Amino acid sequence: MARILIVDDDASLAAVLSYFFRKAGHTPLPAPNGHAALLAARAHPDVILLDLGLPDISGDEVLRRLKRDPYTAQIPVVIVSGEPDAADRVPRGGTTGAVAILQKPVGGVDLCAVVDLVRAGRQADTWDPPGAARTGTMPLGRQQGAIVYR
Repeated sequence: MARILIVDDDASLAAVLSYFFRKAGHTPLPAPNGHAALLAARAHPDVILLDLGLPDISGDEVLRRLKRDPYTAQIPVVIVSGEPDAADRVPRGGTTGAVAILQKPVGGVDLCAVVDLVRAGRQADTWDPPGAARTGTMPLGRQQGAIVYR
């Protein structure tokens, strides 16, 4: 299935997500900080899940560096952040931004669904997270821009 780079300095969250993705048949590649993420991205994962609040380099800067590097620029990046202004400050879509922005807390089922949609390169007008108590509209598509789910 997919190789998913999980960039989060919260080791327990990264472990839970890694477990969940393994159970779903994916290969998780955890990275605890921005420098480790930039190195791990050279292995060309299928999708990168990126937290913005990293201890060494900000997630915003990691995203900029990934998108400037021709070797990693085409890897879809999904922002998974607890920062309330993430949707306003992160570029979306095209060749410079994230394909999705998800607000923490977000469940493993939701993340798997987003990873599957992003990998398929499909467009969806709306997406209602399975089993979620709340619903959100998530336009998908690399050209269209990002997903914002709160």
